[in-house]
Amino acid sequence: MTDDEVNKHFKALKAKYQASDYQDCSPSSPLYFMLRKTDLGIKLSPFELDWLITHDLSETSKLIFLKPAEEKNLLEVPNLEQEIQKILVELSPLMSKYQVPTDYQPVLDDPYNPLCFLLLRLESEEPLTIHEIQWLEARRLVETTVIAKEMSRKLSRFLRLKAKYQASQHPDSSRSSPLFPILERLDEDRQLTDEELNWLKSQELFETLEIYHNKGAVWETEFFKLKEKYHAIKHSKNSSVVKQLYQTLQKFDAGERMEESELEILKEQKLTETFLMLREVEQTRHFAELKQSYGAADFDESAPSSNLYQVLKKIDAGELLMKSEMTFLSRRNLTDTMAFAADKYAESLNTKVTSGNQLLSPKEIEWLKQNGREELMIFAQQKQFAFLKSRYHVSDYENQSPSDPLYSILLKFFKVKRLPATEVAWLKQNPLFEPGSPLFIAHHKNEARLYELEYQKTGDKWHIVDAVSHWRSADKAIKAVNLTRNSKLKLSKMKGFKLKSILLTARGEALRDIGKLEEAETCARQAFELQPDNHLAYMLMGTISLKRKEYSDGKMWFKKAKKRGASSQQIDAEIEQVAEKADKDNILLNNGK
Repeated sequence: MTDDEVNKHFKALKAKYQASDYQDCSPSSPLYFMLRKTDLGIKLSPFELDWLITHDLSETSKLIFLKPAEEKNLLEVPNLEQEIQKILVELSPLMSKYQVPTDYQPVLDDPYNPLCFLLLRLESEEPLTIHEIQWLEARRLVETTVIAKEMSRKLSRFLRLKAKYQASQHPDSSRSSPLFPILERLDEDRQLTDEELNWLKSQELFETLEIYHNKGAVWETEFFKLKEKYHAIKHSKNSSVVKQLYQTLQKFDAGERMEESELEILKEQKLTETFLMLREVEQTRHFAELKQSYGAADFDESAPSSNLYQVLKKIDAGELLMKSEMTFLSRRNLTDTMAFAADKYAESLNTKVTSGNQLLSPKEIEWLKQNGREELMIFAQQKQFAFLKSRYHVSDYENQSPSDPLYSILLKFFKVKRLPATEVAWLKQNPLFEPGSPLFIAHHKNEARLYELEYQKTGDKWHIVDAVSHWRSADKAIKAVNLTRNSKLKLSKMKGFKLKSILLTARGEALRDIGKLEEAETCARQAFELQPDNHLAYMLMGTISLKRKEYSDGKMWFKKAKKRGASSQQIDAEIEQVAEKADKDNILLNNGK
């Protein structure tokens, strides 16, 4: 049914069963549920009948309860089972929301199973009675019971606060009502903000406002005492600052934990003496809590200036202690604290691993090994291996053991470290390492980055030549082009003809890869003009001709390249790299292959 149809149906049922004065028109209202059940000839539970009475619907209750039994028995409802199932389907989201076990089957036609009714009560934010909660407990609906108790506690408190502060006439009694936090602040003798005061006015809760203003004199006296006590007499008279300061001092005086941001208010108001006093007391409290938490309660020192306070803060943050800090603890026989430090650090490493996107460093892995955390170490490595395989698109690789060579290889890719010759050889023998494959591309990206880093460290432009080659192999020719820009390399100022020629050739190859053939040709011609024996520049011209389908020119350039030292294998490899099959066969044919 549409919303309009539901509203009309509910209105008709309320009229039929003398409940028209009831204001709630929501489709999730417990009353709508009960009237639908009644109209289907289903008996109500005792909880439902009690609800009608407590909501001033005694006439409705009598009408339902005193309805002749024979009329109920003779009532014929078309498709009764389908109607019951329809209601249960409507209520299924509530089953999940209030954590009813999936194997628990709700029913409508059993007057001794009011679960659906109770879930609607919770949805309407009505506190359940003690007997209703006991019914949930008896059925071992543990999570639902916890939710019901917590909701009932908060709702009951809200109703008590409304009565206490003369706000009972306000219709909204849900926990999400803006009135609830306002009344809680009022009950805690805290000042209200201008927005909260304006909200009370807009709701015409004038009695509540009067109670609040009557408390003002008491607050002024208390505030003055707090300012004297904590040397904060000289402060800004700005209303918002006054409220913040009062709340900060009040909270501190009550022994509540202070946040650094709250103490910063004191610094902003140049209440340095107050700031230092409160910070020292707060740190002393924190130090005492940390000593209690981490096995150092018998330690004599209590001042925040103690080295132990700094050590305990590191432990609490899950940081690894330095050797000097461990020695500090050992000399003071704080062995329990040392054990807590190890457990806390291991816990932080476990959190780092289970987050799924952070890798442990070799130092962290080694710490786990040396401190008897082999199980966590293996778990961390397995998680890292799975993460790395996903990152480098080789999740289908079946071996999950961290001892597999691929784990070490992927880890080096992630940390941008060079592979030793043994791992490169292993890669080249692996079926996953084919040109264009994810592993092939990852390897060449890694090498390209490493050569770029070498260039940044040394300024040696030969590393640029190697980087360009690897970027091209990784199918990232644009990166190679950007890397060899004249503005970056300042080719015009270079003195060595050989290196300049090789760099121009490398740039030309990258330009050819992205289809900029005219620019590539310019680079090739400049390259062999600088160094006539540079066979790579002639091979570049040959592949450019091949791209242009100028096969006779290509044949000429490849012959020139061969005369200057290019091998047949080099020429074939270049043709293989840039030519389509038909073009390659044509060139090979023209070359007499």
